[in-house]
Amino acid sequence: MATYEAFDLIFNGTEEEAKEYVTGIDWSEIIINETYIANGRYVCTWYGIEIYYDFGAEYYFFTERECDDDDDEYDGQPDEAQEWHDFDPDC
Repeated sequence: MATYEAFDLIFNGTEEEAKEYVTGIDWSEIIINETYIANGRYVCTWYGIEIYYDFGAEYYFFTERECDDDDDEYDGQPDEAQEWHDFDPDC
């Protein structure tokens, strides 16, 4: 049970479809609302958008990624690539 600052839209589909959906949206045009979601589960961060799954209502919802650390700024890559970049000293 938690309150989220979530974008005012939801998505029904698979996790892979939700990731694809993230890349096709102009997020600057979507309203953000404080929303109470009882059954939210974090899925991943994809292109700067956090994807959650509401397993009670069976849909995906989205929040902005919050960056408090300048060393971990969003660089336009999915998290997996960023983690490798952070790990690889030659990058």
